[in-house]
Amino acid sequence: MNRKKYFYIAALLFTFISLSGCSIQEAISEKLEGSSQEQREQDDDEDDEDRPHRKEENRRSQEEEDFDSKNGGIFAHMNAEEESDASSPKSSQARTINNGGTVVRYKGNDYYWKYSSDSVEPDGLFNWFYPKENVENQLACRYPDGTEEILFTAIGKGDIYIVEDRIYMSPRYDLLQSVDLSGGSPLTYENMELCTANDEAGTVIVKTFAPPHQIHVIDGRDGSVRQIYEGEAEFVDTAGEYAYFSLNDTNANQLALLQLRTDGSGEMKEIDRFSYPPDYGSRYSVLEISLLGDILYYSYGFYDGTGGYFQIGGINSVKTDGSDARVCIEPEIIHAEEFLAEETGEGVLIYYVEDEEGSYISDWSDYAYSGCTVKNLKTGLTEKSSFPLSRQKSYVYLNGAVSGIMENKAVYETLIPQDLASSLGCTTVYREDADTVIIRNLERIGGEIYFVAEKSRRYPEGDVGWRPAYQRIRSDFYHMNLGDSQAELIYSY
Repeated sequence: MNRKKYFYIAALLFTFISLSGCSIQEAISEKLEGSSQEQREQDDDEDDEDRPHRKEENRRSQEEEDFDSKNGGIFAHMNAEEESDASSPKSSQARTINNGGTVVRYKGNDYYWKYSSDSVEPDGLFNWFYPKENVENQLACRYPDGTEEILFTAIGKGDIYIVEDRIYMSPRYDLLQSVDLSGGSPLTYENMELCTANDEAGTVIVKTFAPPHQIHVIDGRDGSVRQIYEGEAEFVDTAGEYAYFSLNDTNANQLALLQLRTDGSGEMKEIDRFSYPPDYGSRYSVLEISLLGDILYYSYGFYDGTGGYFQIGGINSVKTDGSDARVCIEPEIIHAEEFLAEETGEGVLIYYVEDEEGSYISDWSDYAYSGCTVKNLKTGLTEKSSFPLSRQKSYVYLNGAVSGIMENKAVYETLIPQDLASSLGCTTVYREDADTVIIRNLERIGGEIYFVAEKSRRYPEGDVGWRPAYQRIRSDFYHMNLGDSQAELIYSY
């Protein structure tokens, strides 16, 4: 379980406990039992079949598409899927950018949820305010000319996947549903959790939320489901044409890295496996991956405690065909799951955290460390570095600006410049008597950026032990072009 998922579950439980005064076990039971509400059916009577496509001809310019292909490497899930061959019936019409993000570009239009002030929790620990369960929100489509249209209202929130003209969403944590682009023709998948999707291939990869543990492929063309693997494997991430899963084989005291094509073809393949100490290794999982050429680097370890602190782990590498498996950073060395693999003229450099307090729950989604250790895999030499390592595919508040570390490069790119971040009120210095503004759900789509500026204030009455609580004041959803000094406010909630 990675830090994001660990924190999400822990924060929800502690928030629930603080409000109800029940035990952790009672909180878990309540969470599981409270998910049986039937889903709202959509009214199909209105003929809206063409509505999501009415401005499809206003596609972004080729210049912007070129910008995206050259500069889309900050976030792996934000990269555009490759264009289909011109002879394919889908051709360029099926192009999807940032599939699985909170904003998805599909056929030139941008899709996202619009929340109301009542659809998000009013307070939360560590400045995190989650969308409420079983609350209806609006699914919006923003066209290239900046106009917006509400396509439908449904119980849905968070990340969006679009495959074969169908939107996949999670009405609740253990339920997956797909609808057409007007919100009609719903298909429901009980006990399913979405892992990743490949619009070009028309496939959606899902795993069961509860036993029996299985991985399935949904055919986006007809909604059919095909089991492809049975076992308690956890989805890690995608890299290239593959999805990767972590399998902890506690019977053998070994951790395995599994690989599956995102187009759903072939079978699940084990490409690496190693033994771990039996006293704590049973909690190991693969946490982050990074692809350099045909070599996949991955960190592993585990989290523990109510603070969600990373404990210990290491970094390995293996070729995508399963050959040449190597230990890059020995077990029990790294103190954070974040790492960076960079190709240089002197060999591959691995940046990792060794001496600092490692990954933990914080107010911002991610943060930059004050320094790290760098190992040259060719020479085996290590040295300290002042480079402020952070998580790839994310963003941090660094030197007064919001920036993202570039893919496989020890370089940051500014996403929200200092002046704009300052005008929004961004800060990492918290005071009991002042409001706090944190950037959430930043999504980069080509040369454009969407983000939420979330304002809150301290709420000591809601603290749970040492865990600080906050009350949400307002959330502002913005759009801007990369490099601009101003952002357009789309709406507030």
